[in-house]
Amino acid sequence: MRQVAAGILLLAFAAAPAGAAVNRCVACHKVEMLPIALGHSFDEWKASAHGRAGVTCDKCHAGDPAAETADKAHAHMLPSADEGSCVNDRHLPQTCGACHRAELDAFEQSGHGKGLAAGGKGASCRLCHGAMATSLPTPRELDERCAK
Repeated sequence: MRQVAAGILLLAFAAAPAGAAVNRCVACHKVEMLPIALGHSFDEWKASAHGRAGVTCDKCHAGDPAAETADKAHAHMLPSADEGSCVNDRHLPQTCGACHRAELDAFEQSGHGKGLAAGGKGASCRLCHGAMATSLPTPRELDERCAK
C-alpha cells in the first residue's frame, strides 16, 4: 500500500516544466522490444491523448524517468496484476484521478466505484477506457461493454 501511495504522490508532482531533461522512459521504450506484453504498445501511447499531451510512462506507472539503467528506472514499479501496483485495477481510479479529479469524484459515487472500494470488485477505468485510456466510449459502446 505504501508503494501505491508513493506512486500517487509521484503523479501529483511529476509534471516536468518546459525544457526539462529527456524522459528516458520514452527514449528507451521507443526502441526497446519489451520482454512482456503490457496490454498496450509504444505506438498506442504515442497516438493516445496522453501521448499527444506529453503524459509519459512514469506519470501512471511510477518509476524513475531520469535513471540511467533499466533496473533503477523500474525499481519501484510493480506489474498491474500486483495489488500494490498503482496501475492495478483496484488503485487505478486514484492513479487516473490524480489528473482527472472530477472524473474520480463521479466514479467514487457510482455503483462501480462503491463496489471497487468495498471489496475490490467492480469496474475500473481500464475496463471502459482501455489500458491507457485510449478510448472515450460513446454511450452505445458503453452499453455494449456493460452487456458483456
